[in-house]
Amino acid sequence: AIHVETNGTLNINGGLISENSTPGIGGAIYSVGVINLSGGKITNNTGELGGGIYLDNGTSFSFDGGTVNNNTATDNTISKLRDNIATPLLRNTAGKTNVSINDNNSNFSYDETTLKFISASKLLSGFNVTVYNAATALESDVVMYKTTSKNAKWSPHIYEIIDGQAYYTFRVHHTSNRFLWVFGNSSSSGADVVIFSGQKNNGGFWTIEKAEEDYYYIKNITGTCLNVQGGSTGNATNVQTYICNQSDSQKFQFVPAD
Repeated sequence: AIHVETNGTLNINGGLISENSTPGIGGAIYSVGVINLSGGKITNNTGELGGGIYLDNGTSFSFDGGTVNNNTATDNTISKLRDNIATPLLRNTAGKTNVSINDNNSNFSYDETTLKFISASKLLSGFNVTVYNAATALESDVVMYKTTSKNAKWSPHIYEIIDGQAYYTFRVHHTSNRFLWVFGNSSSSGADVVIFSGQKNNGGFWTIEKAEEDYYYIKNITGTCLNVQGGSTGNATNVQTYICNQSDSQKFQFVPAD
């Protein structure tokens, strides 16, 4: 429906973009330019990837309001998480892309050119959220480990935005189609954090909230927060979710990985 060209800017502050369909990418919006979203609703659109918005290389996407949800991607061969907003990093899981995201609602910005360590450096200097032993099987355990290997490198992706609140997934880069997930979609304190395939279930959706300075709380949609178990400072300490308590064990940084 809308094509944002290089050097072009699209400002959306209200209205409805709906009922659009394309056999290609970007059901409602395809962009290689700048998009600023502060209001309005993008919903019920269909495309091969990014049924709502496809952010191609060179795009800068900023938002502090608006809704992008209930769109459909017809190609879910890699993951089922590309319905609403997609980038080349979700199209070709082996590569990296030049897309910048500015989540002004959460004071969180990132550039897909650089992958991220999720580091609990306030508690554990140099320790990162890591898939234990670089395992690739579903439900493999996630721990804090002092490593810079690919099993500690993550890329955040926005699945949907509702009234300016982004819901993220985090994909690990030592294997394909594995995302940070709360075991069994549990809302209980002490639930284990593992990796799982790209499915649309609550355990894999997270919000990001500013804690202090460069630290963030990573909250699961079930209502609990990412947590270093027991506040331990040992290598291979388990990562779990726990009732949000604003402790140092729940404060994480997103550190450039390469």
